[in-house]
Amino acid sequence: MVFPVGDDNSDRTTFPFVTIALLLANVFVFTVLQGMGANDDVTLAYCQVPAEIISGHDVVTEPSVRVVETPQGAVQVPDPGLKPTPIPPWMTLFTAIFMHGSIMHLAGNMWFLWIFGDNVEDRMGHGRFFVFYLLCGVAAALGQTVVAPSSTIPMIGASGAIAGVMGAYFVLYPRSRIVTLVPLLFFFQID
Repeated sequence: MVFPVGDDNSDRTTFPFVTIALLLANVFVFTVLQGMGANDDVTLAYCQVPAEIISGHDVVTEPSVRVVETPQGAVQVPDPGLKPTPIPPWMTLFTAIFMHGSIMHLAGNMWFLWIFGDNVEDRMGHGRFFVFYLLCGVAAALGQTVVAPSSTIPMIGASGAIAGVMGAYFVLYPRSRIVTLVPLLFFFQID
């Protein structure tokens, strides 16, 4: 595992307004609207569901409990069910980009946005960067929808948008050095 800490692109000429606004929007949605991930009603109402995108209609499912096999044995996992979407299903392609499943999911995405987004925004310009970010998130969601068109599994997160930003960074700054942290984990077994 490699964790980026920073880069050597200190020649930015503009302030990263959009990157900071996206960071704040994602944090606001997760902490306030999603209640730190505890508000399933909001999460399941505004998540992106491939079957809804394909059909253009809500898919509502009842709460249930499913059994998942793990190395430790069978575990019961509660499924709160899908809620009605108060907006047209196609709009969830955008709302889902700003929601996250956990604090670590949010922190990871926002860290990568902070490291790479400011430079891409500087090169693209504020407006183009914002549109690019949204298009990358939508393209990733549509890609998953094409792969699994009948899926009723909710999709949330900015990972597709962040992947697009990272790809743009590597195209725009192919020779930049990225400072990384490589955690070394040692395991000792004493008999």
